[in-house]
Amino acid sequence: MSMQTQPNPTVVLVHAAWADASSWNKVILQLHRLGLRVVSAQIPLTSLSDDILAVRKVLNRISGPLILVAHSYGGAVITGAAYDRPEVKALAFVAAIVPDANETVGDLFHRAKAHPKAPPLVPDENGLLWMSAEGFANAVAHEATPEDLLLLTATQKPISVKCLGEAMNKPAWKETTSWYMLAENDRMISPATQRFMAERMNAHIHSLPVDHSPLASAPDSVVKLIVAAIDGTCKSPLPSDSKEGESIQIVKQFYEALGAGDVNRALALLSPDLEWTEAEGFPYYSGTWNSPQAVAEKLLIPLSKDWSTFSVTPHEFLAQDERVVSFGTYTGTYRETDRSMSAPFAHRWVVHGSKIVRFNMYTDTVKVLAAMREPEL
Repeated sequence: MSMQTQPNPTVVLVHAAWADASSWNKVILQLHRLGLRVVSAQIPLTSLSDDILAVRKVLNRISGPLILVAHSYGGAVITGAAYDRPEVKALAFVAAIVPDANETVGDLFHRAKAHPKAPPLVPDENGLLWMSAEGFANAVAHEATPEDLLLLTATQKPISVKCLGEAMNKPAWKETTSWYMLAENDRMISPATQRFMAERMNAHIHSLPVDHSPLASAPDSVVKLIVAAIDGTCKSPLPSDSKEGESIQIVKQFYEALGAGDVNRALALLSPDLEWTEAEGFPYYSGTWNSPQAVAEKLLIPLSKDWSTFSVTPHEFLAQDERVVSFGTYTGTYRETDRSMSAPFAHRWVVHGSKIVRFNMYTDTVKVLAAMREPEL
């Protein structure tokens, strides 16, 4: 079997109303630690057309596959910006407004009765909508920390009423696979409206008990949504004869074999025609390995020699056909420094039949490398 390795996509983030590109800072840092390329676009919030054009200009500067991710009003922007852009492999929406053709942001925003704590939106003399400190604290980000609320309020950008009244032309979600984080505790966009939009576009739905601004209050969950979208774009000419549950069981068997110290049993689950890639920046990274023996010699054996303990503990699994994403934690103590570490990871797997044929790892390499260095005096 021969397979082509696809490059990791660039993740392009688009902010909401009353925000700027820095609203993604917590997410950006985690994605960077996972070895992903990230661009956080600045949009003017002057009209939907202006904002779509601004994002398209950003996309024009990036080569290779793209994942577009948007929060709230930004969902309408990527819906327009990604249309007829084949380099965009997936759309991910976070508590977002996602219009259909001839529909406006305002149509969807007012589709359901406003939450009792949602602030009234009244434009100023320039046709701009601003958000009060109370509005941020009570509705926009009511689960955020006081520090985050202070920053959100201080750095906000107003949005023009033009953005709410301009109709969508051609929505990209009709031609691009989508993921949607449904914010169950949202006080700005009704969760019922969010479900309506997500189901209408047949999105992969992550429904979570978070507020309207999980970028601030639950960034880990946003990262998981993005990683799932990335995994869903790894199209390959593999036949889909494995059920999702069977694929997860094969991956779990690999983890169990490692946990039991049974390297031979773990290697037996790997296909002879293998593509195994550790995260760039990980101390044992050396490109893509193409055999179980290479995994043993370049990873498993060095890990057992260099670390007095090194544990791989998965906490969550997501699956689609033969593709599995697992989230977990690395823990270990490095022998030379006697320093310990704990680092989150995301693993992407492809399982064909009873064998693992592809693996990609993302982790916080900074935490791993810190344990391997002597502390500075």
